[in-house]
Amino acid sequence: PEICPTTLWEMSEALKQLGPDAEKLRVLFISVDPGRDTPDFLATYLQSFDPRIVGLTGSEEEIAAVGKEYRAYWRKIDTEDGDYTMDHTASVYLMDGGGHFVGTIAYGEEQAARMEKLRRLLAGAST
Repeated sequence: PEICPTTLWEMSEALKQLGPDAEKLRVLFISVDPGRDTPDFLATYLQSFDPRIVGLTGSEEEIAAVGKEYRAYWRKIDTEDGDYTMDHTASVYLMDGGGHFVGTIAYGEEQAARMEKLRRLLAGAST
């Protein structure tokens, strides 16, 4: 429950810090919980973050296909109160303009390291 909002806030702050260069990035938030994260829910949830962050969801099969391509992990964990939470990969995937994987930003990574990785991504994307 803390990973997604923290990461979305950190990415929102990074976009602000990048200034006009942020327009060269596309930030996607892909849900691994289509039962809970409907398009309407994602639209409302993402209003708390930078408006350039796009929320994506789909059927369980579609999300599984994307997860397989990115080697992402997730599983549903029931809680004692009858609800559930999702355990999942907690990294931001960095992809170049051609859709090739170039690295990750780990959950909890220092701000300076995040910004350096994003600036390197932008430098590579513009050459």
